[in-house]
Amino acid sequence: MPPTNVAAAPSGSQRYQLIPEATAPKLGQRSQGLITYQVLTNDARQDLFLRIAKNDGGGYVSDEAVSLHQLRRCINEHPAEQPMRAMAFKTAFIGRSSNQPTFAAAVMLGEGLLQRDPQRPGVLVDGVSWHAWAEAQMATAAGDLAEVMVGKAPKLPVTEAAPAEQAAGAEQATTEAGVEDPATPADGDTPVTASGKPRKGRGAVLKRERDRH
Repeated sequence: MPPTNVAAAPSGSQRYQLIPEATAPKLGQRSQGLITYQVLTNDARQDLFLRIAKNDGGGYVSDEAVSLHQLRRCINEHPAEQPMRAMAFKTAFIGRSSNQPTFAAAVMLGEGLLQRDPQRPGVLVDGVSWHAWAEAQMATAAGDLAEVMVGKAPKLPVTEAAPAEQAAGAEQATTEAGVEDPATPADGDTPVTASGKPRKGRGAVLKRERDRH
């Protein structure tokens, strides 16, 4: 059965408001560099989102903002008998990069939303109250916030062609469809006069020259 918490792709670029921007160490103990992340809210300031804004040292990440509810659902739906690792958050993201859930786990670890298992450092466990953390973030969101655009912008609509361009396009389409332009005979054909008789032209001259040889 497919997972029920697969993220749905938003249409085009989405606008958010930036609460804080911060950095967090990467999840691997031998990994170098920091992850720059953003905590975002929507225009109504009712939901929170995490976005990986920058990765020091390379490594692809997709430009998307994942809902805090989506991340929390991944924890709630994870089998209790299985140790939870970073890939448990894979279905919260649209992009297929394996870096995305790993970096998000590092961010949540830095924010205290996740903790490391004391006996198994590679295993993650639930952290502080997510509700309390969300309230603390919203409490700092008073006043004007910087705007952040996330995701690809939608393609511009195709404008209608002007009448002259439409006529030219129709003429070209007719020629390409195999209907000959009366003013331009096809290559190799002999032009015909109004009486229906072949008109002596370049093709006829070339034929006489070939006959001489």
